[in-house]
Amino acid sequence: MCSYCSNIYLILKQVNDLSRVENRSFATVGFNFMCSIGLTISKIIILTISAEKITRNSKGFIKIILDVPNEFYNTSLKRLLTQIQFNPATLTGGNMFKITKSSLMHITASVITYDVVLNEFSE
Repeated sequence: MCSYCSNIYLILKQVNDLSRVENRSFATVGFNFMCSIGLTISKIIILTISAEKITRNSKGFIKIILDVPNEFYNTSLKRLLTQIQFNPATLTGGNMFKITKSSLMHITASVITYDVVLNEFSE
Protein backbone atom coordinates (compact mmCIF):
# COMPACT_ATOMS: atom_id res chain seq x y z
CA MET A 1 0.00 0.00 0.00
CA CYS A 2 2.78 2.34 -0.95
CA SER A 3 0.18 4.40 -2.80
CA TYR A 4 -1.85 4.89 0.38
CA CYS A 5 1.16 6.09 2.35
CA SER A 6 2.36 8.34 -0.47
CA ASN A 7 -1.12 9.91 -0.70
CA ILE A 8 -1.05 10.62 3.04
CA TYR A 9 2.40 12.18 2.65
CA LEU A 10 1.15 14.28 -0.27
CA ILE A 11 -1.78 15.58 1.81
CA LEU A 12 0.55 16.49 4.69
CA LYS A 13 2.89 18.28 2.29
CA GLN A 14 0.01 20.17 0.69
CA VAL A 15 -1.40 21.16 4.10
CA ASN A 16 2.08 22.36 5.06
CA ASP A 17 2.36 24.38 1.82
CA LEU A 18 -1.13 25.79 2.36
CA SER A 19 -0.27 26.86 5.90
CA ARG A 20 2.70 28.86 4.58
CA VAL A 21 0.57 30.95 2.23
CA GLU A 22 -0.01 34.41 3.70
CA ASN A 23 -3.33 35.24 2.04
CA ARG A 24 -5.42 32.04 1.88
CA SER A 25 -8.03 33.20 -0.58
CA PHE A 26 -9.06 30.91 -3.42
CA ALA A 27 -7.38 33.16 -5.99
CA THR A 28 -4.08 33.03 -4.10
CA VAL A 29 -4.02 29.31 -3.47
CA GLY A 30 -5.04 28.41 -6.97
CA PHE A 31 -7.51 26.14 -8.61
CA ASN A 32 -4.91 23.48 -9.48
CA PHE A 33 -3.72 23.21 -5.89
CA MET A 34 -7.27 22.83 -4.57
CA CYS A 35 -8.10 20.21 -7.21
CA SER A 36 -4.91 18.32 -6.40
CA ILE A 37 -5.61 18.10 -2.68
CA GLY A 38 -9.27 17.28 -3.35
CA LEU A 39 -8.30 14.46 -5.70
CA THR A 40 -5.79 13.05 -3.23
CA ILE A 41 -8.33 13.09 -0.41
CA SER A 42 -10.91 11.45 -2.70
CA LYS A 43 -8.46 8.68 -3.60
CA ILE A 44 -7.80 7.93 0.06
CA ILE A 45 -11.51 7.88 0.90
CA ILE A 46 -12.35 5.58 -2.03
CA LEU A 47 -9.49 3.22 -1.17
CA THR A 48 -10.53 3.11 2.49
CA ILE A 49 -14.17 2.38 1.66
CA SER A 50 -13.11 -0.34 -0.79
CA ALA A 51 -10.81 -1.90 1.80
CA GLU A 52 -13.64 -1.88 4.34
CA LYS A 53 -15.94 -3.64 1.87
CA ILE A 54 -13.30 -6.31 1.16
CA THR A 55 -12.95 -7.00 4.88
CA ARG A 56 -16.71 -7.10 5.44
CA ASN A 57 -17.37 -9.34 2.40
CA SER A 58 -14.62 -11.77 3.35
CA LYS A 59 -16.42 -12.40 6.62
CA GLY A 60 -19.59 -13.22 4.66
CA PHE A 61 -17.96 -16.42 3.40
CA ILE A 62 -18.12 -17.83 6.92
CA LYS A 63 -21.91 -18.10 6.74
CA ILE A 64 -21.73 -19.70 3.29
CA ILE A 65 -19.19 -22.31 4.44
CA LEU A 66 -21.22 -23.11 7.56
CA ASP A 67 -24.30 -23.71 5.36
CA VAL A 68 -22.52 -26.40 3.33
CA PRO A 69 -24.20 -29.82 3.82
CA ASN A 70 -22.32 -32.28 6.01
CA GLU A 71 -21.64 -34.73 3.18
CA PHE A 72 -19.66 -32.04 1.31
CA TYR A 73 -17.88 -30.63 4.36
CA ASN A 74 -14.26 -31.77 4.29
CA THR A 75 -10.83 -30.88 5.65
CA SER A 76 -10.21 -28.22 3.01
CA LEU A 77 -13.40 -26.35 3.92
CA LYS A 78 -12.51 -26.63 7.59
CA ARG A 79 -9.07 -25.13 6.90
CA LEU A 80 -10.61 -22.36 4.77
CA LEU A 81 -13.11 -21.56 7.53
CA THR A 82 -10.33 -21.39 10.12
CA GLN A 83 -8.24 -19.19 7.84
CA ILE A 84 -11.10 -16.74 7.21
CA GLN A 85 -12.06 -16.61 10.89
CA PHE A 86 -8.58 -15.91 12.22
CA ASN A 87 -7.03 -14.06 9.28
CA PRO A 88 -9.73 -12.27 7.25
CA ALA A 89 -8.90 -10.70 3.90
CA THR A 90 -7.95 -7.08 4.52
CA LEU A 91 -5.95 -4.42 2.76
CA THR A 92 -2.99 -3.27 4.80
CA GLY A 93 -0.37 -0.59 4.60
CA GLY A 94 2.69 -2.78 4.14
CA ASN A 95 1.38 -5.18 6.82
CA MET A 96 1.91 -2.37 9.33
CA PHE A 97 -1.73 -1.34 9.73
CA LYS A 98 -5.15 -2.37 8.46
CA ILE A 99 -6.98 0.10 6.28
CA THR A 100 -10.38 0.68 7.87
CA LYS A 101 -12.78 3.54 8.36
CA SER A 102 -11.36 4.13 11.83
CA SER A 103 -7.83 4.41 10.40
CA LEU A 104 -9.15 7.07 8.01
CA MET A 105 -10.58 8.99 10.98
CA HIS A 106 -7.25 8.74 12.82
CA ILE A 107 -5.40 10.02 9.75
CA THR A 108 -7.86 12.90 9.38
CA ALA A 109 -7.42 13.85 13.03
CA SER A 110 -3.64 13.71 12.62
CA VAL A 111 -3.70 15.94 9.54
CA ILE A 112 -5.91 18.50 11.29
CA THR A 113 -3.66 18.45 14.37
CA TYR A 114 -0.60 18.81 12.12
CA ASP A 115 -2.15 21.86 10.45
CA VAL A 116 -3.06 23.48 13.77
CA VAL A 117 0.44 22.94 15.17
CA LEU A 118 2.04 24.37 12.01
CA ASN A 119 -0.21 27.41 12.15
CA GLU A 120 0.59 28.04 15.82
CA PHE A 121 4.36 27.78 15.33
CA SER A 122 4.37 29.89 12.17
CA GLU A 123 2.91 32.90 14.01
